[in-house]
Amino acid sequence: MLSAGKDSTGALFAWVRFPRIERDLLYYHLDKLFVSAGQAVTKDTVIGNTGTTGNSTGIHLHLAMRKSGSTAYLDPHAYVYVEESAASIGKGSIVNFLGGYHYGSAAAPTSTAGWTRIKLKNS
Repeated sequence: MLSAGKDSTGALFAWVRFPRIERDLLYYHLDKLFVSAGQAVTKDTVIGNTGTTGNSTGIHLHLAMRKSGSTAYLDPHAYVYVEESAASIGKGSIVNFLGGYHYGSAAAPTSTAGWTRIKLKNS
């Protein structure tokens, strides 16, 4: 775990490093964090709950990926599988936005919280 906390807009976030693939994943707009900076994470670690913190229009996960040590964003779909709950699917679009992808209801706010599961490919 690289860092976790609240940014200047009030958004809860977590940057997680995956050394095996030399990639860092950003989980953004979380409602609740279950991890802290420096914590080791495993495939079973719950990072946080999807939410609408910071500059957000609805409950969703903003997911971004970078090569470790770089500031350039990458398409995470080459490295991870994304699975969403029925409450999330169809509530918004999965679009590239500000270097990341939005999953869930960002385009169509809803009071129904869903979940998004991220899993590394070949893990």
